[in-house]
Amino acid sequence: WQTKLIKEWTPQDIVQWVNSEARSLNVCCTEMAGEKFALYDGAQLLSFSSTAFSDIDSRYGPILYQKLHEIASSRYQQLNGGRCIKYGSEESLDEKVHNTIMTNLDSIRDEPNYGQPPMSPGLGGKSMDSSETAPVPTLSPPSPPKKKGPGRPKGSKRKKKPEKLGRLWEFLRDLLKNREYCPSLIVWDNYEEGMFRFVHSDKVAKLWGTKKDNPDMNYEKLSRAMRYYYKSKVLLPVYGRRLVYKFGPTATGWKVDNPNFKD
Repeated sequence: WQTKLIKEWTPQDIVQWVNSEARSLNVCCTEMAGEKFALYDGAQLLSFSSTAFSDIDSRYGPILYQKLHEIASSRYQQLNGGRCIKYGSEESLDEKVHNTIMTNLDSIRDEPNYGQPPMSPGLGGKSMDSSETAPVPTLSPPSPPKKKGPGRPKGSKRKKKPEKLGRLWEFLRDLLKNREYCPSLIVWDNYEEGMFRFVHSDKVAKLWGTKKDNPDMNYEKLSRAMRYYYKSKVLLPVYGRRLVYKFGPTATGWKVDNPNFKD
């Protein structure tokens, strides 16, 4: 991805870019929704608005939106003798830009909805032109918090926090623990090894799409998102076996008393 124009990025390039930005901000790669951004290609991401990025990832979407357009309009993305100069090699971001990003990252962490997925049903917002020279948006620094009075007024109720949708690997783990879906749609192939197999992969993908409000979800996109967990060893591939995966050493909560509900 570092030597390509953004509009030529593949979903795999996008995952690598998100991981790179996570490292530059000292954020764990698994906290950024790389698997969600990987559902699109580079040209599509360029056409999305800042609101659309926030809908994909409410925590880091605005930061990734700014970073993407910094790349698009920076000198690193200019052609040099027919080749694209590598972005972000040994040089760091301009200090002023870096401080702006970190300030907004801190403000996002302080928001009440930090850690919650976006609740908007779609990407929303107006699309912008997918030009590589789109202007870099400027994020305003957070306003100082208003002082709260002593306690809340009588009779007022606490706002209900939005429901957390969870991660893909947790969704698969929970299907294996639910007799409504296991073993009819997904089944333990070798429980002792944490190995499971999709019986009806497209149906599982549709269930995940329904949960994420994404009617276009299919198994190809689902499996692509699963590969995002290989690096963190939450999920691992089983080479030579089609539709078979296994939980890695960092996965938790997958062990059950009655695998495949045989009893």
